[in-house]
This record gives sequence, structure tokens and C-alpha cells, in this order.
Amino acid sequence: KKLNDFNIETSNTRLFNKYEPISSFPVAVRDISFSLRDLSNAEKLQNLILNYENDIIKEVYIFDFYHNKVEEELKIGFRFTFQSVRKTLEDNEVETVIQNIINEAFKIKSVSVPGL
Repeated sequence: KKLNDFNIETSNTRLFNKYEPISSFPVAVRDISFSLRDLSNAEKLQNLILNYENDIIKEVYIFDFYHNKVEEELKIGFRFTFQSVRKTLEDNEVETVIQNIINEAFKIKSVSVPGL
């Protein structure tokens, strides 16, 4: 009897998580290590990279963080996971996104990618 009286009211269905299909296509992983001489720009770089949006980027996170106090240099390593829900990605598609990310990062003062 109590089950018949039970009523769930939802005021906003937009708060529910939307179903996102899991891709059966392989992932591609790329790492980029950025170097900063102007330490005040570290947060700006992190915000740019961690909030960079592209349809094939599935995950971005910091995997390495090193402050060389002698050289006054900060190195931050970011790992990118790429995947498509429609097809297997080609290297040139991933590299195009990586190059766009690097180009945007280079607009921040004192940012470089060692070895590039």
C-alpha cells in the first residue's frame, strides 16, 4: 500500500547524466612536457590545457610536475587520451590536435616544449 502512495517529483531533468556510448575503437595516448620560465603563468597554462576541447579528446591530466628551483623553471607533463566513437583515429588527426594545443600554449609568455 505504501508503494502506491510513493511519488518521486523531479523538478529538473537536465541535472541527470546523459548516456554516452562507449567507443569500441582504440585509444591513442600522447604526452607533452611543457616548460615555463615565468612561473606566474603556470595556472594559465594548466587552465588552457585541462580545459581544451576537441571531439576526439577523451581525457587530459597532469602526470608530471617538477619545479627546478636552481634554474627557476617549471615543467608540467600532460597526458592526452584520444578516441573517436565513429572510427579508428589516424596519426595525422591526433597530431593536428596536438599541434593546435602547442600553438595555443606558445601564446603564453615563457612556455616552451623541450626537444621540439
